Amino acid sequence: MKKIGLTGGIATGKSTATKTLRKMGYSVVDADEIVHDMEKSQGALTLAIARDFGTDKLLPDGSVNRQALAALVFNDKSARKCLQELTDEIVRPEILRQVAASPGDIVFADIPLLFEQDYAKEFDETWLVYASQDVQVARLMARNGYTETQALARLAAQLPIEEKKELADVILDNTRDLSDLKHQIEAALS
Repeated sequence: MKKIGLTGGIATGKSTATKTLRKMGYSVVDADEIVHDMEKSQGALTLAIARDFGTDKLLPDGSVNRQALAALVFNDKSARKCLQELTDEIVRPEILRQVAASPGDIVFADIPLLFEQDYAKEFDETWLVYASQDVQVARLMARNGYTETQALARLAAQLPIEEKKELADVILDNTRDLSDLKHQIEAALS
């Protein structure tokens, strides 16, 4: 089995690439989906977040209040580092378990912080869905209604996209349309 780590920056189109790969019949383990499942009421990550960040970071139903947590970690580097370490400790084993259990000759793992959290060594190749910082900011402002300052704060929480570009084995430039992205994916697979 060939294991490929797929990453990108926020608003680069990584989710679009993941959907395209799934439509093509490839298995894709999605780190964000795993995290969301673990953030539900009584989930392993939820309990750890309540312990380390306080129960005020939970919603009345017992799940993680993602907005409250984001407001904290996108404005406090030490809190962000603590959350990343906590998430990695709990989530990494599940990501790797799902990758190993996936069917097919090629399996992808969509991991937003692939380079930041040193996942690259777990994969045979790393693919980056790329868009310039200007494109990322414009997409975040349009998609999420963020101000430019809010969008830049989100970008600052991740390794700069240009640095990720230097680390990746394959770069998928997602500054054009879906058809172009699909052609790049097909070319990389061949």
